Amino acid sequence: MRLITGSQKKLQNHLLDFIKNNKKTPFERWLIVLPSKHLEEYLKRFLCQDSGGIIGITFLSMTGLASEINNNAKVPPKPLLEDSPLLDFKLKEMLPKFDYICDRSFSPAFKNSFRDLINAQVTPEVLESLSEESEGLLTDEQKQALKKLVPLYKEFIECQKTENKSTYQEYFNFAISNVENNNFLSSFKQIIFYGFYDFTNLHYDLFKKVCSNYNAQVYFIYELDKNGQKVQALEFINNFYEDSILPLTNTQNSEHIHLQEDISPLIEASQNIFNPTQIKVENAPIKIQSISGLLIIKLTYSKKLYPITIRFRYKIL
Repeated sequence: MRLITGSQKKLQNHLLDFIKNNKKTPFERWLIVLPSKHLEEYLKRFLCQDSGGIIGITFLSMTGLASEINNNAKVPPKPLLEDSPLLDFKLKEMLPKFDYICDRSFSPAFKNSFRDLINAQVTPEVLESLSEESEGLLTDEQKQALKKLVPLYKEFIECQKTENKSTYQEYFNFAISNVENNNFLSSFKQIIFYGFYDFTNLHYDLFKKVCSNYNAQVYFIYELDKNGQKVQALEFINNFYEDSILPLTNTQNSEHIHLQEDISPLIEASQNIFNPTQIKVENAPIKIQSISGLLIIKLTYSKKLYPITIRFRYKIL
């Protein structure tokens, strides 16, 4: 496995050069696995503009990768239940039973959230214990909302146990067990994982299995400052990167290439946000007053106008 780390700009330029220099013919089969449809569309446009085309390149999400592996298994698994309208119908029937509004948007939102919980191997018992914690992690309102959610989550898990369908977890575990000597994966000259900065448990297990059995190149978003130190803006990535990604390069025939950015907007911005100072942007002094869940930035213009306060919430992963 080859691990390439750096900023988004550095990674996409390296990928472009790598394809230009190593894809021998337009019809040589390459696979690029990405975390989102949005990134897939962006990368396709970028590669078409600069390399002239994407013939021979297959783009897949992690779920799409699992599906193709399973379709090419010697004995394919049962179809994935989540692809069936039956699950949507069942969930829509459940919502009023647990005092939730049943409309077109709520059902997919619950389904996606429950899928993520299952994917991360979070059981109803874990959520139940969290709703009873006494360390101040949750407000009383959040605890009540979680207690209300647990019975619905339990029933959702039970309703997936259909004789002729695979649950999301079963489907991924089947794919993981069929990575070796898989006709689909073996048909590619190069397999690339691009643009990831984290994985859920099931996705990581599949990613790791593919990397250990095939010629894989991984583009992982991770920046260091000019002194080689960690960037505080990427603090949420550090543990996962150091514990789960970097160790994969310790095996034989693996390597790690870091693409250092000379001037990184992210690094410069993080120095101001995470080390608050009085700075100026177009003659408007900016002072960061709080970064504890609610970030408050005050802009005071020199024309003695009223201060403008910008507030926005950010999510800590």
